[in-house]
Amino acid sequence: MHTNKIGVSVVTGLLLMPLFIGLMFAGGSVALDPPALNETDWKKGTIDAATELSGVVSVAIDDDGYLHVSYYDSSNKNLMYASNEGGAWNKYVVDDSVNVGKYNSIAVDSTGTVHISYNDEVDYNLKYAKGSASTWSISTLASEGSVGEFNSIVVDGNDDVHITYMDDSANRLMYATDESGSWVMSAIAEDISGGNSLGINDKGMLFSAYVK
Repeated sequence: MHTNKIGVSVVTGLLLMPLFIGLMFAGGSVALDPPALNETDWKKGTIDAATELSGVVSVAIDDDGYLHVSYYDSSNKNLMYASNEGGAWNKYVVDDSVNVGKYNSIAVDSTGTVHISYNDEVDYNLKYAKGSASTWSISTLASEGSVGEFNSIVVDGNDDVHITYMDDSANRLMYATDESGSWVMSAIAEDISGGNSLGINDKGMLFSAYVK
């Protein structure tokens, strides 16, 4: 039986930047061909060859250049975390509740603390894990309706956390932040149909791309 493996690739130059500009285009526009992938410029390695994988894989880089990866163990239905912090890859179970983490996103703050947003496939909740290695604080951020899929997380310069996620029951893009010291949720877009990605610039301005 084929087992999906999680791997890592690191580009040694800037040949692939920007990647896939013009991924979506309107009728009458000409789509730009994506740049060719030159595999000789990528260093590759296997992070986790033992776990059966599916769903979303997310990666973040800390201030020291170490990699942090969140992913879904589809066999045991756990949220997993792996990092090469310390010089070697190690993997950990973040949340072993029933069927969590198929949709996940990861960020690292200035202290090296890891933040992961992810969904609960059983109760249709948005969950959040904060910690490192094998020590995690886990909480449910949103539970009203069918929420948590297609989540995306960033951390700003003050180490405040920002998350966008899908509310499937209302077709809304939701936003959650702990910037005030407690979690606050609000709707930021209506009539959306799926994925989204959250970004932040060096001035703390948030940007969200989503499927309408």
